Amino acid sequence: MLAGRGLGAAVWSWVLSRAIIIAAGIVGSVWLGPGHYGRHPSVPGWLTLLGSWDVNWYLRIATHGYEHAGPTVVQHWSDYAFFPLLPLIMRIGVVTETNPFVWGLVASNLALLAALVMFARLTEILWNARLARVATWALAFSPAAVDASLAYTDALLLACAVGAALASIRGRWWVAGALGATATLTRPQGALILVLIVLIAAAADDVPPMRRLRHVLIGVMPAAVAGAGFLLWMQAAHGSWSLPVRAQRAWGRTWPGPGTVGLLGSEIARIARYPFVGSDVDDRHLFAWSASVRDLLAVIVLAALFVALVRMDVAWHRAWVWFTGLALAIPLLSGSTQSSVRFSLVAFPLVWPVAAWLERRSVATRRIAVGAAAIILVGLTLQLRYAPP
Repeated sequence: MLAGRGLGAAVWSWVLSRAIIIAAGIVGSVWLGPGHYGRHPSVPGWLTLLGSWDVNWYLRIATHGYEHAGPTVVQHWSDYAFFPLLPLIMRIGVVTETNPFVWGLVASNLALLAALVMFARLTEILWNARLARVATWALAFSPAAVDASLAYTDALLLACAVGAALASIRGRWWVAGALGATATLTRPQGALILVLIVLIAAAADDVPPMRRLRHVLIGVMPAAVAGAGFLLWMQAAHGSWSLPVRAQRAWGRTWPGPGTVGLLGSEIARIARYPFVGSDVDDRHLFAWSASVRDLLAVIVLAALFVALVRMDVAWHRAWVWFTGLALAIPLLSGSTQSSVRFSLVAFPLVWPVAAWLERRSVATRRIAVGAAAIILVGLTLQLRYAPP
């Protein structure tokens, strides 16, 4: 059981961080108005910043289903790039004639609360209760926590990842498998959860090899069935199982390969060149550029945190390092730094070196860190008016 103070840290960090982000979202929505990307009719005007960008696609799927496949699915944005879990949750609102956006928003924020509670317990098992409390606050106030307040998939994926890790360490492999299956239906990055389950199972040196293999199969098979079921449904309903894979290309994501290095180089060059040459795309391009700078700086910070994680001494160390490394590398190997902040939320072990550093500091220093983090959360929330997360 999670100690009372650990549970309190999870609840209070969730309450305060959500209050800051949602308040900034409401003020920004009223003050700045709707973004140029548009707003779905189910999103209230005073929640525009928390219901923009990809939320429109999820709501479209929830309301009308996936579009009919066409020959240009690779060349143009389509909803096939989005996996079905969040639209299914939003679909409850459509069926019950309530607001589907609210269902997605509530599900995302409750998933973050569940993730924080489980993360506190996981950290307490690996280290101690004191570090667990500090780490929980650090995760709740991390820059990527802004995206956990949107009607997006990030908080759902984080909850699956932390829950699967905790279940695996406790030997509850069926629970880990169920969460892995859920993650697989959340978005493509959900497959990383299976890697974490396998690594934790393989690292149990005190367990006989055949039993470890059984644990791996129990942890992986539900996700394999869920993923195969989704692709088979795509084949039956829309004519091709590969539509979710091919649709990623139109969104600027490619398969990892030598060409991605060149794509990353071109993107970094564009970011560096903009202050000198500008752009005539539209008058908001400067703000879009600021998001590119945000993500590029995030890659640098995340790389430093990964090095710090590698240097830590922790139980199951290799499992956490490999999982985190893959969670950071796979989005980059698709050829873009875009959304690096958001994608980093699932790499939750990166919070541990931050928490270890904060734990050695005074209470005043930790409070200053929380205040600085709150300011960053407000800034990132307001940035949603002009640039995608």
